Amino acid sequence: MKLANILLVEDCDTDAAFFRDFFERQRICNNPTRVIDYKDAWLRIQSGEKFDLLVVDIRIPGNGGLELVERIKALPGYDGVPVIVTSGMDAEENVKEACRLGVLAFIVKPLTAEKFARWVNQINGNGFLCNMFMDYETFGEHQWEDTGIFDFMRHLPEQILKHPDNNFKTPSEVVQSYGPVDIVDIPNTISWADIERDLSAWLGNPMQENALAGVYGLEEKVKKTGDKDILSDWRKLQTSDHFYYMCTKWFQDGDVHKYFNHYNSPYDAYINFMNVLDSLEARCTKALGEKQKKKSGIKIKYAAKPSKTIPVTIN
Repeated sequence: MKLANILLVEDCDTDAAFFRDFFERQRICNNPTRVIDYKDAWLRIQSGEKFDLLVVDIRIPGNGGLELVERIKALPGYDGVPVIVTSGMDAEENVKEACRLGVLAFIVKPLTAEKFARWVNQINGNGFLCNMFMDYETFGEHQWEDTGIFDFMRHLPEQILKHPDNNFKTPSEVVQSYGPVDIVDIPNTISWADIERDLSAWLGNPMQENALAGVYGLEEKVKKTGDKDILSDWRKLQTSDHFYYMCTKWFQDGDVHKYFNHYNSPYDAYINFMNVLDSLEARCTKALGEKQKKKSGIKIKYAAKPSKTIPVTIN
């Protein structure tokens, strides 16, 4: 997947760092081009460099951000380029002007629970769902505590539920509450990971394939033991992170895998996993052997039911 070339017009270092981090984490852009004022932004555009997305703050040194957007939109080849406008205020006249210019989104910063709830309220009457899909790494890893993410989430439910039409539902509850509106054909498995957005983060090399086949191959043996601890450990070995650590990709995707990997190399991850898997199989063999020994009684069938059961033991 080709990464986007993004022009970021933002004079605030904190806000610029936020957007840069977001684009990199989402694999949208490795290093957006940042300028801090109207003049430099216009010179970049005039240089002939083609951008796939413009992110423009309304209040920048020189002329305003909206004036810059209007001027750029008038250029040949830029009328269809998506633009995101950011602002510290959601003044009605600015929002109207942004809409007139056909911007993709108008983002008010900083984002608060109250502002987000207001956006959710606007869906009422126009739709049923506002999806919030975030992994646990969002809290404290991608968004550190000093960004205010914990305060945001702490106050969000209260702000959302202030509107009588709002509620929270799990995906299963959504399926039960609303009927399908269309069909989406997804012939191939997709994921959030790496540039390919497929399963190659976990199943992209022979080590990963062999490790996964090994753990799945133990299923019957594990379940025959009836041992809760063995079953629990077997299930833990299916955690996707184990196979993620074995990824051997290069470039930026490889750097991301290394960042989250506590092993020195993917080969160390594979060796350790297979050793643990071998140990688990040995535990299964031992448990099944002990289980067989306990089957020391033999049931005898009689033509007529005896007055009492006669136990037979084999030493």
